[in-house]
Amino acid sequence: MTEEQEFLWNEKYRPLFKVNTDYFDESYSVEIVIPNKIGEREYQNSALFIDSLDEPSLFMPAEAFEHDEGKVVWYTVGNELVRKHFLVFSYGEGCGISVTVPVVFN
Repeated sequence: MTEEQEFLWNEKYRPLFKVNTDYFDESYSVEIVIPNKIGEREYQNSALFIDSLDEPSLFMPAEAFEHDEGKVVWYTVGNELVRKHFLVFSYGEGCGISVTVPVVFN
């Protein structure tokens, strides 16, 4: 997969992902509603990266749960960990599609 291909996938498919952040009691709740499929490709997995995609200070798989509009990935984070957060979602077997979604904290 090339950087150009990643850019094109992000431009085309990122609007399918709905990111909501709510601030409450000195922490943020992050919820990302994701599609079950992109085209004919089924959702496979997702992961959270903090600070950087290439050299993250934290990387962890993120489980998706069934939701009215598709699936949802959610987590909470305290103020002290509010930095650059990215979630990467994979669709399809083998050489499928990856979409990178940044989380914006307000």
